Amino acid sequence: MIAKNGNYWPAVRDIMAEFPQTPESTSYGTPAFKVNKKLLVRLKEDGQTLVLHSDDRDVLLKKDPSVFFFTEHYANYPFVLVRLHKIPKGKLRAAIIQSWKELASRKQLDAYMNK
Repeated sequence: MIAKNGNYWPAVRDIMAEFPQTPESTSYGTPAFKVNKKLLVRLKEDGQTLVLHSDDRDVLLKKDPSVFFFTEHYANYPFVLVRLHKIPKGKLRAAIIQSWKELASRKQLDAYMNK
């Protein structure tokens, strides 16, 4: 799993360091990362759940419902919730990469692919 002490944000921050022009920010008073001013990820208030942008939410939900889920609040938005205590870092990284690509500009994609 991505953290032994229950502090998941440093692992998310490590993954996010790969991406150009993706600043750390806040959203609803919690740590977040945004791409082109659009929310990519944010830590929920419980400190255990990640809100992740996803155009493919249904795919993630079918793939691993023990890790990925959503609540009625997110039903009409392109986000999926991630149980951070149940996801390996590599799987989280893959999900974030896919989501980042959905929001990144052509220039950002080129910079990421050519690094």
